[in-house]
Amino acid sequence: MNQDEGRVIQQPIDAKKGEIEFRKKLYEQQVLGQDRFADEFNTDEMVEIVRKRVTKTYDQIKKLHDRGIVTSPYVEIGAERCQRSLVMENQLGSHGAAVDISFHSLQSCDFYRQVMHLGLAPTRICCDANKLPFASNSVPFIFCYDTLHHFPDPQPIIEEVHRVLTPGGCFFFGEEPFKRKMRIRLYNVGKKYSKENRAKSTIREICDTLFGSASTNETEHGIIENESISLSAWKSLVSIFDTKSVVTRVPILFEMDLFDRRGYSKRFARYLLGGLVSGYCIKQGTANDIETRIEDSFACPDCLANQTETRLVKEMDAFFCAGCGERYPSLEGIAFLLPYETLNTLYPQIMGLAHQHAQNMSFSV
Repeated sequence: MNQDEGRVIQQPIDAKKGEIEFRKKLYEQQVLGQDRFADEFNTDEMVEIVRKRVTKTYDQIKKLHDRGIVTSPYVEIGAERCQRSLVMENQLGSHGAAVDISFHSLQSCDFYRQVMHLGLAPTRICCDANKLPFASNSVPFIFCYDTLHHFPDPQPIIEEVHRVLTPGGCFFFGEEPFKRKMRIRLYNVGKKYSKENRAKSTIREICDTLFGSASTNETEHGIIENESISLSAWKSLVSIFDTKSVVTRVPILFEMDLFDRRGYSKRFARYLLGGLVSGYCIKQGTANDIETRIEDSFACPDCLANQTETRLVKEMDAFFCAGCGERYPSLEGIAFLLPYETLNTLYPQIMGLAHQHAQNMSFSV
């Protein structure tokens, strides 16, 4: 795990700003049709990718649902375009919240919902995964895809997930990289997530994985791409949970259980080549199958930062905290549940709306 003199390293504010700026440009390119990146997907290409993600998400979450895992209400962390939350709402009958630090990513949910002719949208919350604005022991199902490695250390996120989960609640995570020991960079393969790379043959993909050096538009915007999380670190991260079912996959080659000690040759290959880790974990306790509304779990982010928990109440286009008196604004159906200091740093224009709301008890945009 990444630590500095025993202290967990938090995601720096510049990385959060970079995430917001990069996702805004993607929104402009993939939703509004503007040219922002020559090597990123256009509108039609992204729609095709989203459809494939929708199918995969349905298959994976449906298996959890069939095992008796309660999936409603839910919280999706790092929801970006909300395509997976759309699956929850429209195909799996679950209702919950899609959360992301990028307002524009959450905003794009409306576009993809219309393109795929889906009726229901998730509750959308712009927030910080380090400080999830939900009460402790309040949400039975939390999930994320390709998200945890965007932090210098996933431990604070995992601890927040564990805090928010109800007893017996489930945390599912997918497609997170784990460290590979063998790194021989003989040539540059370009952007890792570009459309050019997606068209490669299997043999070329293996060669590029072993011998190529890739970059991303994310890292050029200051976003963290932490691919140095070791298998032992992943084991430690999920140890907080009572029950674990976690698998590792070396792309194209094989899949095996994270904790499996058998098969020395596979474990050695996994150690050298790296890959992806996915799975689900259950918090200790007995799950409650009495469904509640996700809004009933909202907690004041500023109070949480001060080690207290106060539920939020919706008042027109804002959420009010009776504990500290703060009002958190909502824009285009997206609630901004960030601590006020963070909100002012990341979204100063939204802070202006919040001040106006406090004076007028309502605001329009």
